Amino acid sequence: MTIFYIRKALGKDCELINVPKFRTMYDDADNSLEDLVNSNGLDEKGKIKNDPRVTKIGKVLRKYWIDELPQIPYNLIIKRNMKLVGIRPKPEEVWKRYLENHKIRVLKNKPGFMGISYIHLPVNNVEDATKAEESYLCDYETSPFKTDLKYFLMLSYKIIFQGLRSR
Repeated sequence: MTIFYIRKALGKDCELINVPKFRTMYDDADNSLEDLVNSNGLDEKGKIKNDPRVTKIGKVLRKYWIDELPQIPYNLIIKRNMKLVGIRPKPEEVWKRYLENHKIRVLKNKPGFMGISYIHLPVNNVEDATKAEESYLCDYETSPFKTDLKYFLMLSYKIIFQGLRSR
């Protein structure tokens, strides 16, 4: 088992980008993704409920977002194909659940390391995620810097003072 997992996702202008993470699941976990979504459903943060693919160490890495840290040097600094705050990059197969016009609107921008959906909890389904993303995009298209600063401060507050954690 390797330490890193490289997820392929769509970035700005539908460019396929590598999104490195510390491995938190067993090998070949992606093969059972759709079946698990259909059988287990998604939690309020849009993740698979009771995901059996996650290792014990992986649960800790995910809870504190440690698994996401390789994206900082790779995507934010070296490749510069992500920004600090924004809509998280999604794999092409996940985008199939979204309306095409929403996908096109989102992918006009770089994806974000810190996902804006945590501001709009609960996110129970694609419709909730779309509403959260559309709200962000409306603000972002008017004032990009101000919007990202606002979301960064709100996310930081939730993480530091309200104990926001991943599941």
